[in-house]
Amino acid sequence: MLINTNKKLIFIILIFLISCTISAEEPSFNDYPAVIKTSNANFAGEYTIKFINCGGPALCIYVYNTTSGKNVSYLPNQPYLEEDDDGLNILKVIFKPDSYLIKVSGISAVNFEDGYKTNYYYFNKSDESFRSINIK
Repeated sequence: MLINTNKKLIFIILIFLISCTISAEEPSFNDYPAVIKTSNANFAGEYTIKFINCGGPALCIYVYNTTSGKNVSYLPNQPYLEEDDDGLNILKVIFKPDSYLIKVSGISAVNFEDGYKTNYYYFNKSDESFRSINIK
């Protein structure tokens, strides 16, 4: 009887620990709203995200002011590899015209040892730079 009780207790503790690690919420695009000021902007209301080949299989991600056409910022931890050697881990970048949030899933050529991971960034309009969003 004591063995069954211990097994149940261990099972309950494992379920609790798993639920704690899964419960971290991804940032939502709605949490970082931007007003669309330019109809041809694809990011943060008045900016355009562009992907530029940095040599070989690496891509750099730049932010341009849609009105002036000037490069105002770039994403941290770049360049990013378009895919890994096996073609399994493909770079995914998600952003919206009405949000300051950008989600990047891929392998950073700078931090290659980190492997494939997802990073979230908030674009700070006041100094036109990105801030990393930490998920606990």
